[in-house]
Amino acid sequence: MVRPELRWQFVFPCTLLFLVVVTGSAQQGSEKVTAAIHAGRLIDVRSGRVTTNGYITIAKGRIAGVSESAPVGVPVVDLSRFTVLPGLIDCHAHVLGNPKDQSSASGLRMSSPQKAIWGVHNLQTWLDHGFTAIRDAGEDDLGYGQLALRDSIEKGLIRGPRMVSAGNFVSVNGGHGDADVLASDQELPRRPNIADTVDAVSVAVRRDIKYGADWIKLMATGGVMDPISDYRVQELSEEQMVRAVEVAHRAGKKVMAHAEGAEGIKAAVRAGVDSIEHGTGDGRRRCAPDGATRHVAGSNPLLLSARSADRNFTRTRSCQLCQRSGDSERTRACFSSSPGPSSENCLWRGR
Repeated sequence: MVRPELRWQFVFPCTLLFLVVVTGSAQQGSEKVTAAIHAGRLIDVRSGRVTTNGYITIAKGRIAGVSESAPVGVPVVDLSRFTVLPGLIDCHAHVLGNPKDQSSASGLRMSSPQKAIWGVHNLQTWLDHGFTAIRDAGEDDLGYGQLALRDSIEKGLIRGPRMVSAGNFVSVNGGHGDADVLASDQELPRRPNIADTVDAVSVAVRRDIKYGADWIKLMATGGVMDPISDYRVQELSEEQMVRAVEVAHRAGKKVMAHAEGAEGIKAAVRAGVDSIEHGTGDGRRRCAPDGATRHVAGSNPLLLSARSADRNFTRTRSCQLCQRSGDSERTRACFSSSPGPSSENCLWRGR
């Protein structure tokens, strides 16, 4: 029988995989064990080992350890017919507001408190689907509702995954992070996250740091979810992003850059950002010659699996130049903008 106060810690989806969603790992022996999980198959994601009939011990809502036998005198959750694995992590989330409303003006139709209430609901949904940690990649809420939710989870006021979070979107006027999508004669007051100069970036970044952001979110390029920007076009200048990285790193914060078009990706990498978000568009094909893609991939392997949204870009067989090189790595990595044998557009040309 599962005790009521333990029920929220486990997810029971209609699949063969059952997820443990406890929120951390207590030190062995430091807390009294209050419950246990009998796992038919237990996956250790670090070693790749699968253990049969293992017991996960729980102390104060956290994993205390794993043993081969059931602890004495505590309730046991019977998952002996299922596979148990650690909680999942979402590294790019937006927790505020109604996720089903993706219209460009959705943020203008909802108050900051209502966005936060939606955020509580969204975070509980993530948790109930097995996510125990989330990185919020920025919000347009000037009240920083996402940071309030992060802190409320930490204090135990609400139920949800552990969070780290960016603040607002540091963007140019009319850029992907500009929430004012109204007509010119209905223009809203300029928001503090809008920065058209290098010094204005410092002000915007310092505001995010002041109110508790863990990450700084830069809009290096336009996006696909608003009516005023173009995802292929670089927006913040390289100098602006250099300043943002300088200010953020000095304060011990990390920097992520929304970057889809090639020039914006390369500029963000040269500026020293800590992660590239998306990396789509025409970016992968045209970043490689100067090493930008390879540099980012060293810290962000997901960029290598990005798929281009550019209809003119299709992955094809390697070109004749790379085939004749005898270099298997070069042949596998070769991309050509046309399916023919020409090496004109080969990424390796001229290296």
